[in-house]
Amino acid sequence: MAMALKQQRVLMAISSPSASTLLGFHSQRSQAETGNYIKFYDAKRSAYPDIKIISNCNGPSHSLDHPADYYDFHVFTSGSNLFSVTHKFDRTSRTCPKASVSDYAVTGNDVGTGSLLAALADAGFLIGLKRNRESSGATLPDAKLQTNSSTLVASAITWQNSNLPENKVNFGNSEVNLKVSIDGLGLNSQLSGSTRTVLTSSNVMDENSFVDPIKVVPAQTMLENADKDIDVYSLHIL
Repeated sequence: MAMALKQQRVLMAISSPSASTLLGFHSQRSQAETGNYIKFYDAKRSAYPDIKIISNCNGPSHSLDHPADYYDFHVFTSGSNLFSVTHKFDRTSRTCPKASVSDYAVTGNDVGTGSLLAALADAGFLIGLKRNRESSGATLPDAKLQTNSSTLVASAITWQNSNLPENKVNFGNSEVNLKVSIDGLGLNSQLSGSTRTVLTSSNVMDENSFVDPIKVVPAQTMLENADKDIDVYSLHIL
């Protein structure tokens, strides 16, 4: 059965040229494997320069000893540890290879079956990725976050040249007073009609279920009427 499936995949590749531009390789553990990898990489680069290679070595943990266009990044840890990874790529090089984030998850007691705590940790981590997305060409306005809190992360990014969502996560048990200023907006930018969406709950381990599918849901208000404080353990989108 396995051989039949493999033959079918080969036939499909032959009859229909692949549109994939990325290839992933497992970690090279021996000198011989590394040597073979480098030979393949050089041959690929010569024959198919548009196809990029992802090295499945977890790049940030150590420097790569072989060429690659991307390195794999994966993390499985507690909620607080995943939230702290939001700053992981703030100090990484802006030259190749770039990071390819393949897997991430909150594990252990923090996750439950989908807790608010795990969701906020995920959101904090993703904000860090978005904040560092400029290395691949995304437009980042000059947004200044004025707060002394180590449990608050935020970012803003222009989307389709029209909307400017400002995302903030408070991963602490104290409210944070926040002031955000953004430079470089166009003359036609308007505050009127802007909204604030908040995802929080009375218990950080609350989660939705079939019994109570709307226990943790986002609430939206007009920005003009929004409180300036950032609630404990919450996600805010302006």
